[in-house]
This record gives sequence, structure tokens and C-alpha cells, in this order.
Amino acid sequence: MEQNPVRQKVLGVLGGMGPLASAEFVKTIYEFGTGLREQQAPFVLLYSDPSFPDRTETILERSCEPMQSRLLAALSRLRQHGASKIVICCVTSHHFLPGLPDQVRSEIISLVEVTLNEVSRQRKRHLLLCSTGTRRAEVFESHPMWPVCKDYFVIPDDADQRVIHDDVIYQIKKNQDVRKLVPSIERLLSKYGVDSFIAGCTEIHLLVKHILAVRGQDLRQGFIDPLITIAKKVATGEI
Repeated sequence: MEQNPVRQKVLGVLGGMGPLASAEFVKTIYEFGTGLREQQAPFVLLYSDPSFPDRTETILERSCEPMQSRLLAALSRLRQHGASKIVICCVTSHHFLPGLPDQVRSEIISLVEVTLNEVSRQRKRHLLLCSTGTRRAEVFESHPMWPVCKDYFVIPDDADQRVIHDDVIYQIKKNQDVRKLVPSIERLLSKYGVDSFIAGCTEIHLLVKHILAVRGQDLRQGFIDPLITIAKKVATGEI
């Protein structure tokens, strides 16, 4: 790969977990940057490898070391090609980050931290939509910001968690029509008495994009989507 000649900041995106979510995230970055001249748009390097092991299965089987090795190898490739900051487009994968070298971790933009910062700022209750792996590993609960944010998280019961994991997230991974999934989210929001959700899995980003495209700013539901937050900051040069 040719070296970056003008030393423009390079954002690395480690994707493939799943591939549709990471590809959509890159698209979102450029959608927020459409007011720029093409030559001024962000430099984004996507490394999409769908062969990563299923993160939830890895957590449930307690076989973390191979996943950490795969992550480190992929992150190293992005760093070798000039990425100074990296987004891992998989919230569940953040469970494996403590096993990586400090220098590598310092260059990762944590989706968990971005989410918790938004929760702390908004100070309202949100339904958590995440994978079963994220729930079992307590990915959000393990973050130092959790004590000040926990009261704003609404955690679904086990039956609804299975619905979120199997009937929403993994259907999006299979490229099912997201329009058919919106009623399930609306039902869950109504059941738990909230009007906002947290995109605690990057597949939910595709659902958020659909809702924004159909309803624009006239939203019946609010949301916190760390990929939207990051995309806006990348497009404006904050990242």
C-alpha cells in the first residue's frame, strides 16, 4: 500500500464482525462529510475480516486467547498502514481488549466508552440492545464509568435478550430486511417503559440508519449509537 504522502490522519476500522455493520459505518462517515470537497474527506482504512470467530460463542466457551491473538494481528496490520486511531466495529470484541498491549489499546476508540459518555450526558433511561456475549461478559458493567451510568441502563430479561440476539442482531447479520425488525424494537421499548435504546451491538447501527432514513428528525424513539457519534466527530475532524 502506498504511504500517506500528506500525513493526513488515518482512521482504521477493524470490521467483518459483521461485515455489513462495518461497511455501513464507513458509509456513515462519508455521509456526514458530504459538505466537504472530496479531497478533504476523511482518510479511512477498512480491514474487514469476517472469518473472526463468533464473539458470543468464544465468550461462552471461555476460549479468549485465540481471539485476542487474531485481534492483535489485525490491529497491527492497520497500524502498519498508518492508522493512528482504530474503531473495532464490534462491541462484544471489547471484552478481549484488556489482554492486548497498552500501546495498542491506547489507539482504540472504545465503543463502550463513547456509549457511556453519551449516557452520562443525556441522563435518561435507555433499553440496552446488545449481543448475549456482551451481556454475559458484562462488557459495559466492567468499564470504570459504569457506576455513574448504571441507573440509565434498562436491561431486558433473559427471554427478551434471546429475542434481541437471535431475532434482531443475527437477522441483520444475515442481511434480513431491517424494516421487519422495527416492530420488535418498538414492542420492547413499550414493554420496558422507555422511548430510547442503546445500540450496544454494531448491527443495530443498520437499524438506526433505517429509522433515520424513514423518519428523519421526527423520531418516536431516541437512541445512542456510538458509531453515529464517532462518524460525526470523524467528519468534523474532532477525531
